[in-house]
Amino acid sequence: MDDRLDNGDIYYVKKFSILKEQTYADLYKIILKDMIDNICDILTGIYDKKLSPIKQNSNGFYFTRFCAKMGDLKDFDMESEYLRNLYRSMARPLGTGVYFEYKGRKYYPQKLRTGSDIGMDNYIGIPGKIVYCEDDSIWVKTRDNILILSDIQMEDGQKIPKGFFRIGNALGK
Repeated sequence: MDDRLDNGDIYYVKKFSILKEQTYADLYKIILKDMIDNICDILTGIYDKKLSPIKQNSNGFYFTRFCAKMGDLKDFDMESEYLRNLYRSMARPLGTGVYFEYKGRKYYPQKLRTGSDIGMDNYIGIPGKIVYCEDDSIWVKTRDNILILSDIQMEDGQKIPKGFFRIGNALGK
């Protein structure tokens, strides 16, 4: 530690493999378990000078809070992988969730996949338009492909009924 937040020397680094479907909450649990399992050895190693510090190249800023507006999918005119990663980082319970707007109300998908997950690439159409509906999911055109949004809920947590959205509906602002 020094006079700035998250700016001190680094004594321990661990890399984790991350799967495409894992969210921030999933990784948080894995990282927390690693910290609990290793903290005694790390602190002992620092005290015994067996671990050497590494200087950070940073300005001492650390992001710790999610802002709900960060999860706005807006008009879907972004690449599918970017939107997938936005979902992964903002997913509940640790994040505020991602949402889109439709007729002035916010809707929160609880699961998100991309077209490439099902072998579909370079889907052509207008970003933000629903291109297909299934029982509990809708396919929405993005800049480069589609997103498959499932288990969609309203702000109050109520699940959207089957048939609520239709092909051709425009989502976003």
